[in-house]
Amino acid sequence: MKKCTLSLRERRRNQTAEEIQRATLRLVESIGYEHVTAELIATEAGLSVRTFFNYYPNKLAAAVGPEILFPDDAIAHFATGKGTLLDDAAQLLKDHMSDRSPEKSTIEIIFRLADKVPELARAFMDCSTALIRQLSSAIIERNQAIDPVTADLIARVIMLGFSAVIGAWSTDKDMTIDGAMEIFIDQLRAVATAFG
Repeated sequence: MKKCTLSLRERRRNQTAEEIQRATLRLVESIGYEHVTAELIATEAGLSVRTFFNYYPNKLAAAVGPEILFPDDAIAHFATGKGTLLDDAAQLLKDHMSDRSPEKSTIEIIFRLADKVPELARAFMDCSTALIRQLSSAIIERNQAIDPVTADLIARVIMLGFSAVIGAWSTDKDMTIDGAMEIFIDQLRAVATAFG
């Protein structure tokens, strides 16, 4: 798959958005979600409050971080892929992770906070649901014999497996993203085999 290349300005904008997210997550973890304010986030991130609001409308959006949707060209490539659905889905997710290059520590904090803060759990679930919708639509486009309910179920299984593996990757200092993706593929194949 062709890698998307971002301009220097886009890379810097993404970097700042991620710095704001990390500052937000640190604050939520240390003082609690209800006590975090835009002013505290801006101070923690070393920015002005105005700059904070140029990136995020509120603390919840800052905790969730930059948009995580699949790029249009990546999802289109998956939809027209010639490999197995499993292999092409794994490649889509692997490319998505390498394009985003998230820090393990950020992912680990997200998983930890999602278990403790209901507002964050819902927001992270909304992000996952958006990815599931994208993937489900692409599955239907890829194979029009698959009905929408089945496509949604396939997408949910793929994303649930991906989430579990990324959670494990975030806490294992020795696991590489490639290693995590191999585990992901093996687990999805095991699920497919179990269903016959």
